[in-house]
Amino acid sequence: MRDGGAVVRTQVLVVGAGPAGLVLAAVLADHGLDVTDVTIVDAKPGPLTHSRAAILHVRTLELLDRLGLADRAVAQGVPMTGVEIFERGRRAGGFSFAGRTYHQTGLLADVDLAFPAGAGPGTGTLHLNLTRDGFVGLFRLAGGRYRLFGAVPPGLAPPARRAPGARGEVSHEPYGDVPLSRIQDWFDTYFRLDARITAAPWTALFRVHSRIAGRFRAGDVFLVGDAAHIHSPAGGQGMNLAVGDAFNLGWKLALVARGQAHERLLDSYEAERRPVAVAVLRGSDRGFALETLRHPAARWIRSQLAGRLIGPLTRLPAARSAAFRLFSQTWIGYRGSPAVAGTSGRGPRSGDRAPYGRVGSTGGSLFDVIGGTRHHVLLFEGPEPGPAAAHRKRVEDVLRRHPIDVRVHTVPAAETTLHALYGARRPRLFLIRPDGHIAYAGSPDETGRFAAYLDRL
Repeated sequence: MRDGGAVVRTQVLVVGAGPAGLVLAAVLADHGLDVTDVTIVDAKPGPLTHSRAAILHVRTLELLDRLGLADRAVAQGVPMTGVEIFERGRRAGGFSFAGRTYHQTGLLADVDLAFPAGAGPGTGTLHLNLTRDGFVGLFRLAGGRYRLFGAVPPGLAPPARRAPGARGEVSHEPYGDVPLSRIQDWFDTYFRLDARITAAPWTALFRVHSRIAGRFRAGDVFLVGDAAHIHSPAGGQGMNLAVGDAFNLGWKLALVARGQAHERLLDSYEAERRPVAVAVLRGSDRGFALETLRHPAARWIRSQLAGRLIGPLTRLPAARSAAFRLFSQTWIGYRGSPAVAGTSGRGPRSGDRAPYGRVGSTGGSLFDVIGGTRHHVLLFEGPEPGPAAAHRKRVEDVLRRHPIDVRVHTVPAAETTLHALYGARRPRLFLIRPDGHIAYAGSPDETGRFAAYLDRL
């Protein structure tokens, strides 16, 4: 690579210093690759001054926690503990806690709002309103401003501008200049809240795309985040999906770069992450299409029927649980990946996200035990105290013959809750990957199978 005429030699070149690129570089650094091994380049001279993606979901916080960043992110953000859905200003329900371009124009805006005393959404609440033209919503940012987002009427957007020589439909009008009075009209009509917008330091008009790269790898080039897939911002999935991509590729790239794994491990990046991206795109496509269909029947359903259904649905525990699992991305798994193996049994299977649990003897989180960016072995003793020491010795003997850094943890029989959570009705071995997914599951007596799996990495 050339930098101002000089040749810069590097093992890994990260193109793009956004969340995905920086997380990827952080994982590599945590594995011991330094500035002589990893180079980050970006077209911009420094961090952006305007707002972008604003929501971190549970799965992303789990990954950031492995880098020691989650607590800092939570401290600097606003914990969102609820979602309230409105239909024409009336509360309808809530929750406690390859491609195409759509016709619908949306708007993002960070604004200062003045509410009457005692009014306004509570801190940590996502306020959604269902209108005839689709969803709009707002939530409070850490600095005190509010993020507004959602569908806008056609007249709000300025005429589309094409670059010289451009063909086809214009995809978006980035950072469009929308007068404050027009934003206030949109707010009054769509949000049904009594408030005045006193300032709008940043706005962005956009068209929603749904596109995915045919391949996520071509030789030594890997696509991550928006370079691999773009889709509707509904549900705040984009940046969270990008961080998942980066972490997945990062630990694999680190092992290969350090000579601890075969290069074929890198093939599992596309095999694991592209199906996840396809699933997210399909889900966001369906949701966005339902929100923005212009057919009179669809608009009537949104304005008259949907609000009456949302309330009863959000009171069902199963609906709440399903919504949390969907948006949190804790549903993501890699069963069938070429990078996982092992025998099936009760409890989680190879490729699944390792279940969260608490360690009874300390009261702490199991994720604190198996955190960081290294592999971990959970060696379950089984329901009766038995040959745990012998099992551990055999497992450690296998690990000593392989270059991967793996920490071994014995889960004694007294930890009955963890045994039940992992389906360990007999002695069991789980190898947990750096991204928190199960790489291998089997019996600690079958060390030959375990060794064969490690040989293939």
